[in-house]
Amino acid sequence: MNTRKLKGILSYIYTFTVVPFIIALMYLIPKQQRRFRRWCGTWFMTLFHIKVRVEGEFDTSAQVVILNHQSYLDVIFLEAFYPGDLCWVAKKELGDLFFYGHALKAPKMILLDREDKRSLVMLFKLAKERLEENRILAIFPEGTRSAGKEDFLPFKNGAKLLIEKYNLRYQPIVVVHTRRFFDIGKLLVGGGESLFVPLSARDFVPKEKAKPADTDLQSNNESTDWFAALREEMHTCYMQHYQPQE
Repeated sequence: MNTRKLKGILSYIYTFTVVPFIIALMYLIPKQQRRFRRWCGTWFMTLFHIKVRVEGEFDTSAQVVILNHQSYLDVIFLEAFYPGDLCWVAKKELGDLFFYGHALKAPKMILLDREDKRSLVMLFKLAKERLEENRILAIFPEGTRSAGKEDFLPFKNGAKLLIEKYNLRYQPIVVVHTRRFFDIGKLLVGGGESLFVPLSARDFVPKEKAKPADTDLQSNNESTDWFAALREEMHTCYMQHYQPQE
């Protein structure tokens, strides 16, 4: 059995032994839930010697972080090392799973039913509540994990509409090679270095407040398709770091 496979098996054991304990602590002492989540992620990263490099800085002035999505490592790493209290926006189906569902419900993550026409209204309501609690919304606009190859999946509009509604400051984070070196479905963990690239945080500027000079992504306005431009910017950065497998 190779090292990657062994780490994959041990990661399953960790998940079903340590994580229930962390979930129980979050329910019992909700004011400390961020600390417990950080412990869980940090222990995991340390125990399995998972190599991740950050090229740039996380900006906690951002109210929303937007990431492309490849593997569970995307969440584990940020839970361990992101300096703010993240609130992940996830699909309701994940909350329906008994074990994983409680890992989301205990720290009050936002779970949305995409089949419910009221889901956008619910997103606005819950997002406002979490922002008032000084939490930072974390959104995967692809909606699910990609294959971790050259292309991104299409971006869904939930993050765009939320940012526009509340004029939020947001930071894109480009994730590279997390699926290649952390594929829990295949029980393969390790074997190389994943990369997180935080891009500059920027404010959304509504059309009526935008100045003629506001033409770049540092201060977008709704007269341009800023969300499509953001996806292109993130993908360009991704391809600068992406290395095809031999």
